Amino acid sequence: MQENGAGINYVRTNDAGMTFKDARATGTIATAVGYNAYASGEQSLAVGPNSIADDDFSTAIGAQAKAFGHHSLALGAGSNTASDASIALGANSFATGAQSMSLGVASKTSAEAAIALGYNSFANGLNSMSLGQSSYAGKDNSVALGSDASADGLNSVALGAGSIAEDDNTVSVGSSTLQRKVVNMAAGIVSQTSTDAINGSQLYSLSSNIANYFGGDASVSDDGVFTCPTYNINGTDYT
Repeated sequence: MQENGAGINYVRTNDAGMTFKDARATGTIATAVGYNAYASGEQSLAVGPNSIADDDFSTAIGAQAKAFGHHSLALGAGSNTASDASIALGANSFATGAQSMSLGVASKTSAEAAIALGYNSFANGLNSMSLGQSSYAGKDNSVALGSDASADGLNSVALGAGSIAEDDNTVSVGSSTLQRKVVNMAAGIVSQTSTDAINGSQLYSLSSNIANYFGGDASVSDDGVFTCPTYNINGTDYT
């Protein structure tokens, strides 16, 4: 490029040995920079070889990055968006649901308003969220938190690395081979209609009351073990 006989050197690309393919900006106020970059949406931006910004106000930055969907953003080599207002950040990340966001290398969302955060994370349900390496949120409103956590039930929650929540409306803090304790839990309400969780001290108190009721030296140890009462009837002990 020349202006007043002087070279303008702000943008350079090296396409030596490549078939000649111009960058193309066909949308109104669109910008395309790079070998075979293509910006076809209004005020769209494509930066990088073979990048595509296809819809209005879309942005694709990185080699092979592709932004399909109004106001979508694909950032990173091989990143892809396929719906309006979707965001894909990271190499080979995919955001195919509207208003969804994938952040991390090879992360993926495939449903509306889903969020995937972490390498190889996958959010597949409506409003689902997967957070952590290789985490998976497979059903609507599911949440997987932790590396390799999997929430594959409707409205399910998997908390912690390796946790699995397979059934609908469940919360899991582990799996069949990995169990965890839930600690520092406040005492739940005990009533005919209560759905609160009960902690260890409440169970101990219940056992102690039962032991006192039985008498006969019935007792409960510090670790919750119940010792049956012994009654002496006509000189003979009965347990």
